[in-house]
Amino acid sequence: MGGGIGGGGIGGSLVKAITFTVSGGVPTIRKSKGITSLTDHGVGDFTINFSSNFPDIFYYMNFMITITASSSMAVCTGSGADGPLVGSFRVHSVALQSTLLDPEFCSITFSN
Repeated sequence: MGGGIGGGGIGGSLVKAITFTVSGGVPTIRKSKGITSLTDHGVGDFTINFSSNFPDIFYYMNFMITITASSSMAVCTGSGADGPLVGSFRVHSVALQSTLLDPEFCSITFSN
């Protein structure tokens, strides 16, 4: 019967996850699974690099993000031509005013 979470996924799906914080403009990976690195392209702009490729670009992304300094809501989006890719996902942390902001806390999961 169906696979639980473990090994590489849920019932045969690939699952990758990352939790990171940003302090003083420097991102730090706190926990990850299936992630090799986090590239910082500037304020609110990151690429999450996977340890192995997804079979295609049709995978799910779920996120939780906290930006308390701005007191405004934020969204986490993939950026047009930059993502998603089979081996990475570029993330923009954007306040409602369309301003890029570094998240204080960000947790993202990917699954096919």
